[in-house]
Amino acid sequence: MIESIKRVITGVDDAGNSTVTSSGVLNPVFSRPPADEQGKSERIVPLWQVWGTPDGSVSFEDLAEPVHAPLFPGPGGTRFLVFVIPPDSTVADPVYGEGQATDDLPGLREAHETAGEDAAFHATDTIDYCFVAEGEVVLELDGGRLERLTRGSCVVQRGTRHAWRNPTDQPALIVVSCVGVLRDSTSTTSQ
Repeated sequence: MIESIKRVITGVDDAGNSTVTSSGVLNPVFSRPPADEQGKSERIVPLWQVWGTPDGSVSFEDLAEPVHAPLFPGPGGTRFLVFVIPPDSTVADPVYGEGQATDDLPGLREAHETAGEDAAFHATDTIDYCFVAEGEVVLELDGGRLERLTRGSCVVQRGTRHAWRNPTDQPALIVVSCVGVLRDSTSTTSQ
């Protein structure tokens, strides 16, 4: 499993030439969504917020810093994330405070359902392009539908209620690009 991520950002210099505007190692954000009745958690630890753009129309505008809050973008905004899903058997660390996720990742808690068996379920107003880079996970949907995803699997998550599970004994690495969308009232997906 990777322990660090290098981010390289390109741009255009004053002469109109392509150039690297930023290059360096990213620090992860550590978070823990609500735990279920057994004290287990669908922890997403660590999570690297690689890049994000403001809500509205996306442009090549040079941003001094990427936009990371809220975690899930509004219409026209984007987020590029890399995160680890630990094994389901991993018990949440009681030392790591509940408030930390809210402070570090605004919007994460609000997207998830209340604590309990369904605490891992969430739905966002985004289209998420997901890639399983390492390991194996299960995408759980309504009605108990389970879809096993192995290394190299891709998912286009279109705002549906879902949960990520990891029934193995190894962590899984997921790469996601989120695009904020308007959820219209006639949509077949619902929260």
